[in-house]
Amino acid sequence: MTRWFITTLVLTCLGTWSHACLAQDYFGPEGYSVPPELLPTDRGFLYDTNSELDLNIREGVENSYWRLEYLNWSLTEPGDVFLGAPLASFERQGNFPPTAIQGPNGLNSNAFPVVTGLGTRGGAFGFVPSLADANFDNQNGIKGTFGVNFEPFTFEGSVWALDQETQTLNFAPNFTFGAPYFPVITYLREGALSDSRMTPFEGNYTASVQANLWGADTNFLLRPLQPGNPISVRPLFGLKYIRYTNSLTISGFDAIENLNPTISSRAENNTFGPQAGLRFAYDTKYFSLAADPKVTFGINRHIDRVSTAQLFSPTEEPTSQQEEKTDFSPVFDLGVSGRIHMSANLSAFVSYNLMIIGRQSTSWENVYYNSPQDPLADPAAVGISVNKNIMMAHGITVGAEFRFR
Repeated sequence: MTRWFITTLVLTCLGTWSHACLAQDYFGPEGYSVPPELLPTDRGFLYDTNSELDLNIREGVENSYWRLEYLNWSLTEPGDVFLGAPLASFERQGNFPPTAIQGPNGLNSNAFPVVTGLGTRGGAFGFVPSLADANFDNQNGIKGTFGVNFEPFTFEGSVWALDQETQTLNFAPNFTFGAPYFPVITYLREGALSDSRMTPFEGNYTASVQANLWGADTNFLLRPLQPGNPISVRPLFGLKYIRYTNSLTISGFDAIENLNPTISSRAENNTFGPQAGLRFAYDTKYFSLAADPKVTFGINRHIDRVSTAQLFSPTEEPTSQQEEKTDFSPVFDLGVSGRIHMSANLSAFVSYNLMIIGRQSTSWENVYYNSPQDPLADPAAVGISVNKNIMMAHGITVGAEFRFR
């Protein structure tokens, strides 16, 4: 009896102790399966949606904006560039002589230089056409801009492009002074001025010029220099790239010599570099005004080509020359805009833009109109003589801005 009682008491005590141990190990102190532990604030890259990176991205997207603009711009036109070498019987003033010396030569009704008689062509004369009537006004284009507002700065990137513009000028023989006048290409004679070295066109003569402009830039706009002022001034810096290509093609037909003379010139300008400027802005609930003057310290890597065919003979071998150079090319850019806020998320705006690009190669001034001693036997001597000029693009833009808020 005593033995049975002692055995029962021992087993009861062991069971109670085992149950307490199991209960404590399963639930742990204060009901946890394991002791509680405080986790660090940074639990790893992209640990959850409330990480610092996620918050910055979310803030940027919620404060981003898009702009879409229609461009109507004009580019610098070729101007009064004559398509030939200077003549011996004209005063040399600038690139080509605009004033005739009194004598056998003069100016026709279109103010083109008139050269001496064409000998075997029945007392005909020649005139040198120019590109005075070519213009690159009112070119259509488009521009897209994306911006993100962060706490210390605003990032803004844009891409824009204009349609390729082509101007074709046709010149035909005329009888202004009773005798026929044919369009001609005049040449130097081994580098010396001449009145007789030329290619006449007794058929059609066409001069075609093309121009195309597009670019992109990125900017970082810092916080206003004096927060709280009605007119905010924000420094900006970034990068700019501009591609300006232009070409000239002279072609036609000469029935007497059975020639299809052709001169082609092309210039590709690639201007890029860092830019800096300021943004002045006046903002109200209903409208905003802004001005952005910027300067780019750019370099221009330009590629220039000139090619010819059948200038003096149907059997003349085609020629082609190419040069590549790099020049300093500063850019001044000014934009003035006005916005009307249609709602908290949408604004309509109009702006005027002016961009002046320095030291741009122009194809219509790159042709070196030279001829060899014997044009019928020697290879053509027309080559490249690169001229760099200031190119200006300006015009209005209209568009809309959508803001995520």
